[in-house]
Amino acid sequence: MWWRSLSLCVLTALPVAAACSFDKSGVGGDDDDDLVVADAARATDASARFDAAPGTPDAAGPGPDAPVGPPDAPAPPPDAPAPPPDAAAPPPDAPAPPPDAPAPPPDAPAPPPDAAADTDMDGILDAVDNCPLTPNPGQLDEESDGVGNLCDNCPSVANPGQENVLESAIDRDGVGDACDPRPTLGGDSIAMFDGFDALRGGWTVGQGTSTWSVSGGVLSQTDDTGTSGNIRILYWADDTFGDAVVETTAVIDGFSGTFTTPYRTVGAVASYDDNGGADTGYGCVQLRQNGAPPDLAAILTIDGAAAITATSTLGWTMNTTDRVRTLLYTEAAGGSQACDLENLDTGAASGATDTDTAFTGSHVGLRTYRVRASFEYLLVYSLGGTLP
Repeated sequence: MWWRSLSLCVLTALPVAAACSFDKSGVGGDDDDDLVVADAARATDASARFDAAPGTPDAAGPGPDAPVGPPDAPAPPPDAPAPPPDAAAPPPDAPAPPPDAPAPPPDAPAPPPDAAADTDMDGILDAVDNCPLTPNPGQLDEESDGVGNLCDNCPSVANPGQENVLESAIDRDGVGDACDPRPTLGGDSIAMFDGFDALRGGWTVGQGTSTWSVSGGVLSQTDDTGTSGNIRILYWADDTFGDAVVETTAVIDGFSGTFTTPYRTVGAVASYDDNGGADTGYGCVQLRQNGAPPDLAAILTIDGAAAITATSTLGWTMNTTDRVRTLLYTEAAGGSQACDLENLDTGAASGATDTDTAFTGSHVGLRTYRVRASFEYLLVYSLGGTLP
């Protein structure tokens, strides 16, 4: 029946219902189905579509007469959730360090002293103090080298640089090279210095009468009476010394009568004791003997009177103009003495040595006999070893 054909058409090919047509003449026509398949290929295609796996979207149809392709691939899974937001970005790298700074300049010179400073509290500001670390309100400077007597390592010789390098570095002492009696040996020190700015209380008359006075920075002995009792000794009683060198510089000022009378002397004493008038010790002197040249460098042994124990010929004639430096070396226990004389005006030098053990006194001083003389200073070095 045609309506059955219609039902079949609807049920089997609903998506392509347009492919079915009906022969209206079939009403009352023959018994054959009145369904006409207008296009067998379309019917076949419709059937293939109908048979696809349920739930699978139709694939695009092939072109005419193309073989049927495989079923469509399954749909992709739903999109994955979006990733979380990016973690906070790390902080930017620290800036690169700056290039190395240039090396600092060399140390600047020490600043000048504070204009108002007075380190040693002697009333003299450091900026003009010639001993800024040692109180010396008088600012005495024997040789005018800019360094005061109390802090000068050579107070009798000008040495503004205070050089002290001839000893080994580990054995340097407190005595400058310009005056050190043992310049290559350490252990010496300056034990006493008097530049005779005044007659200090420690000076004591040993032999003779008090004919000593200070004026103009020199100590003078003013009596030149030509008698056998005219020995004049002035010694420093306030201190005692062991192995020592006594230094002084003197000028002969004059003499009475003629200079040809016997025995004229001027120089220094050491290892000296007064002993109540029976004095003992050693002397280093310029000596005119028997009233006529040659004049001598002499070591004296003093025992009340003086005996000449060692001599050498002076390199000059004693006179009233030349400045002569005297250095007397003695050992406290007795045993060795040395006498060195230097004419500071001509450069000539002479000396003598002796080994006498009779006297072990401990004072130092000055001596004249039958001459007037002026002494510029007295300096004592304590020795750290044997005599040079």
